[in-house]
Amino acid sequence: MDPVIFYHQFHRVLKYFLSGLARFCIITSFVANASRCCYDWYLERILLSFKWRCGVQLAGLYIGVTTIVQFAAAFMLLARKKRRLAAAMISAVLHVRLLTDPMFWDLHIYMDICTLISVVLLNMFKLCRHSFMAFLFLTHLTWSPSNMLWTLLKYTTKLLIVLIIIGRCRKLANVLLLMSIALQSWCLYAWWTVPYGLQTIHDRQMQHFFFWNRISMIGGLIMSIAHHRL
Repeated sequence: MDPVIFYHQFHRVLKYFLSGLARFCIITSFVANASRCCYDWYLERILLSFKWRCGVQLAGLYIGVTTIVQFAAAFMLLARKKRRLAAAMISAVLHVRLLTDPMFWDLHIYMDICTLISVVLLNMFKLCRHSFMAFLFLTHLTWSPSNMLWTLLKYTTKLLIVLIIIGRCRKLANVLLLMSIALQSWCLYAWWTVPYGLQTIHDRQMQHFFFWNRISMIGGLIMSIAHHRL
């Protein structure tokens, strides 16, 4: 086979593989949250009913609808079917969760949710890559690390985002940024290490939320790498 033809074929296959991997990573946050709601169905109903005094039946209906919507939207995004409708469904569910759960009433978490929405839009529109990077920068701007090592990583991550936005060392910066976010997710948000119980349910849910959001962000970065330019 001609080397030029082989290169173009390999490049095409690699791009297709990276795009598929990126879409899979992007939907993991929604699938993980919907799966958690199914697993903790009775506990979630009781907690929501206790928070809003709405009754167990209404709480169960709310959790059931949001779970089904997330599963459906994730499948649509993965299959690349009706992506605009899927993005609207995801955006609606995220904002409803933000409004109904006081656990998410925080600026850093709101920036995280906006970043997640921009990742979903990145799956459809290439022009949303700058929005994705902007929200990713704001997410790290509102992040308050607990020690000097993570503070250094925070500023390094922001520097990498700026380099990507201005187009300097873009490929290297993308790879390093991906590694940085992967490190954050595994070291800071290891939700499976938090004991399962009523006393730790809040911490476990927050770790779960941040961990899977970081995986979706990694999907957004892979999508950016697959298309070469932001």
